[in-house]
Amino acid sequence: MSYRFAGGIRAAGFAAISFAAMAAGCGSPVNRVYVDLPPGTISSGNPIYVKDFDASKTVFKGEYSDDPNKVEAERKEVPKIMSAVLVSDLCGKGFAAKEFAGDVPGDAIVVTGEVIEINHGSGHLRFWVGMGAGAARMSVLVRIYRAGTPGATLGQFDVIASTAWRGEGVFSWQDFTRRQAAEISSRIAKYLKQKAGR
Repeated sequence: MSYRFAGGIRAAGFAAISFAAMAAGCGSPVNRVYVDLPPGTISSGNPIYVKDFDASKTVFKGEYSDDPNKVEAERKEVPKIMSAVLVSDLCGKGFAAKEFAGDVPGDAIVVTGEVIEINHGSGHLRFWVGMGAGAARMSVLVRIYRAGTPGATLGQFDVIASTAWRGEGVFSWQDFTRRQAAEISSRIAKYLKQKAGR
C-alpha cells in the first residue's frame, strides 16, 4: 500500500523533519501529526487491529548496514516485533486490540504504517564517547484507517525512538532494535489513549 506522505518523508528529509518536530513537541508521545484523528474515532469498545508495518523500503544505516544478510533478517523481524508489542501495549491501555489476520469487521480500526529508517549508530562511539554520540535510531510513519474503507486515512503521524544506551549488549544491534520498537509501540499506544480521552 502506498501512504500519502511517505514519499516526502523518507531518508534525509525525514531526519530533518523529525528533529524539528522533537524540538517543537516535547510533550507529545508522537513527533509530528499529519492527519489528526477526529474526535470519537476510537474508544475502548471499538476493536483495534494491528497490521504488520511495512519494512520493504526501510533505509538501514550505521553498524551492520553493509551486511545484506543481517539487513534482510532484520527487515523480516521488525514488523513481527512491532505488531506483538503494540497489541500488548494497546491492551494495556484498555483497548480491544488484536493482530490483523483474515477478515475483520468493517468498522474496526486498523493501525499500520511503514518503518522509514533503522540506524544502528556506532557501538564504539556510544561506549567511548557517550553523551548521545553514536546513538541508534528508528523512525516509523503510522497510518490509521477503518477496515471497511482502507483508502480513507483517519490518522497519520510519525514516531522516532533514539537510544544511546551504554550498558550490557552495547554492540548488539538486535538489542537496540527491540528496545526502539518497544519504545515506539508504547508511544503509539499513549497517543491513542490520549485521543480516546481515557
